[in-house]
Order: sequence, then C-alpha cells, then structure tokens
Amino acid sequence: MKRPFGPRGPKGDSRQVLLSNSTGVSGGIPRENVVTIPLPHPIFYESIARLHLVPEIGKIRLQKLTPERVQSLLNTKLEQGLSPRMVRHIRTTLITALQQQVDRGNLPRNVASLADPPRLPENGNPVL
Repeated sequence: MKRPFGPRGPKGDSRQVLLSNSTGVSGGIPRENVVTIPLPHPIFYESIARLHLVPEIGKIRLQKLTPERVQSLLNTKLEQGLSPRMVRHIRTTLITALQQQVDRGNLPRNVASLADPPRLPENGNPVL
C-alpha cells in the first residue's frame, strides 16, 4: 500500500515559518513576520529557516533588513563551511519568504534578491 505522503510531508504541503522572533505590542507574533513557504519540500525549507535564518536574522524586523545584512549572512555561512549550493538554498528560501511580504505590501522591496549568490564550481560538482 502506497503511503499518501513521504518523509518530507504531503505533496503540495506548505508550512508557516516565523522569520522574526520579534513580538508585537500585544505580545503575539506580528502577521508580517510569518510567511507560508509553499515549496515542493517544505520540511527542508522549514529547517533552513529554523537552523540558518532565524538564528542569524531573527531579531531584525523585516522592514530593517538590508541587502548588506543578507550578504553578510551568506558570507558567514560560507565561512562556516556550508557548500555554495546550500548557501544558495538559504538565499532562495529567504527570497521566497520576503517576496511574499512584498506581494502583500508589507515590504517595499526584496532585499534578499539584491545579495549576490555564491558562485558554484564551473564543472557543477560540489567543492570538497
């Protein structure tokens, strides 16, 4: 019998991810800091947000996030030994999340798209 979903969750599943751990005036989470990531493998992208984005930029209000801060995050992840491909996944996840806020009118522009992605090796093989 085929299972209706695999280890990554149901197909077409989406997750709500908190991109900022700031709290609003009422002590709740501001709606503009919660985004839904409707990607093919939401658990992978949720783990990127939880392990890489929230610890690094979680205390920064999304309106105060700058392209320089995003570039600094990407450079730090490379220096910590993450592969260029993984750092590109982190950037793509952040771009997707911030674009949702731009589309909702909560942000004027997507600062993550202004950060330079790391270069991949010419032959496409990961750097060892």
